[in-house]
Amino acid sequence: MTNTFLNTINYSIEKFCDSLGFNKTYFHQFLNCSQKQAPKFLNPNDDLKQLKVIDLISILDNLDTKHRKIILDNLCQKYDFVCLDSAITQSNNISLEHILLNITSTNGELSSNFLQALEDGNISHDENKLLKEIAYKFRSLLRIFEFKINGISND
Repeated sequence: MTNTFLNTINYSIEKFCDSLGFNKTYFHQFLNCSQKQAPKFLNPNDDLKQLKVIDLISILDNLDTKHRKIILDNLCQKYDFVCLDSAITQSNNISLEHILLNITSTNGELSSNFLQALEDGNISHDENKLLKEIAYKFRSLLRIFEFKINGISND
């Protein structure tokens, strides 16, 4: 799982850098390390990596919300938590009806993909991965719904 996590960090940094139009090798400038030290904990293929919590925080602090959430989602999935976007949980613009419609839609998507995966009697690795992603999205929506109704009852 550590390799998957570092691959996720690597992917997020690459995409973030691409979106800003600069090369990933320059990302070390945002971290407390030299360009030579950066690959030690940014390279998922380096078995001698020593990614410290402070390094992870530095990485997260220097990414945008979208890419920060990719990394946090990966951590949450590993430990069976759900990462909620604070903008969604703090926004009063999203109605409970909208959230419930998304829950229903995602449940349908999960059921449909599960039935499709069962057709050949064997759930492949890719099908398993897709089902996990949809199930995670479903749990996120349920947590947002719970958060919203708790906010209503606490008012």
